[in-house]
Amino acid sequence: MNRDAMSLRNGVKISLRGNEKIEVVVNSLIGVGYNLFAYLVDVLDVKCVLKEFFPEGMYEKGLITRVDSSVRLKKTLCSWIEWKKEARRFVFAAKVAQQLCGFPNISSCIVKLRGCYRGNGTLYTLSLHEDGVAWDKLKNETIEHILSVCVSIASMTEEMHKLGWLMVDIKSSNYLVKDMDNIVEVRMVDFDSIVLLNKISKTSKFRCSPETAPKELMQSDNLNIGVHSDLCCIAKMLLLKLSDYRFEKDDEKTFYKFASAKLQHWSSTRQECLMHLISEVLSNSSYGLKISCGEFANKLRYINENTNWSNS
Repeated sequence: MNRDAMSLRNGVKISLRGNEKIEVVVNSLIGVGYNLFAYLVDVLDVKCVLKEFFPEGMYEKGLITRVDSSVRLKKTLCSWIEWKKEARRFVFAAKVAQQLCGFPNISSCIVKLRGCYRGNGTLYTLSLHEDGVAWDKLKNETIEHILSVCVSIASMTEEMHKLGWLMVDIKSSNYLVKDMDNIVEVRMVDFDSIVLLNKISKTSKFRCSPETAPKELMQSDNLNIGVHSDLCCIAKMLLLKLSDYRFEKDDEKTFYKFASAKLQHWSSTRQECLMHLISEVLSNSSYGLKISCGEFANKLRYINENTNWSNS
């Protein structure tokens, strides 16, 4: 059975316990991650987002299932050991999100976590539902809007690097976008794959998305993984947004072809400047690129906001 079919049904009411006891009513499934389901829920008529621990790998191995609303673990030592290992990662991501709220430069870019809970044989986290739309769901964006969102993501990634974290799994579905009074607000909603920079050499597997991850992350090549790997993810994510082309290989000619429709109102000089910046990042992804995410954000902002370009 498809794993998505294991998610909680709409209308189900569940009781959870943590620092407080709460009852939530499931409205809808809104996301699926490596080890979780995400739901839009009501808690005393307040809209919230509930993340439920349900690891994909364990389900595929037949180690967990669902009976009614409860998660059931196969009663073997192997099952228990794997469950504890994955659960630690789930709790770790929640604690990271809570800790980051204490840093002024990044707290406004994070969806605030209300708490961690237990119930139904598994673990949960709860956060307030923020206005906005997952970036992968936004369609018919202008080139200027796409670049504005990407500038924000690159800037917040730079702040994460300064705090000692590698994001690893950078993709459009992990960001919530809200447009208000000509201002674009972007928030991070997923920390499941985050890794401390000083722990890269001790990390055996990096949980990343094939559509954006560079080769070193896909192959867990610890010696070549660093902040430049996050930058490469951002550049690939930008290409996907500009061209609607899912990368099976780094084919710049294909990018030009698919991106041309969005860029046709730009001067050729401006187009070339953007193309050069992106290709520079991708061509140097695993060779210690000499540009930070912050510098990339500044260059991208200049290209986006400076309209005084002459045609070559």
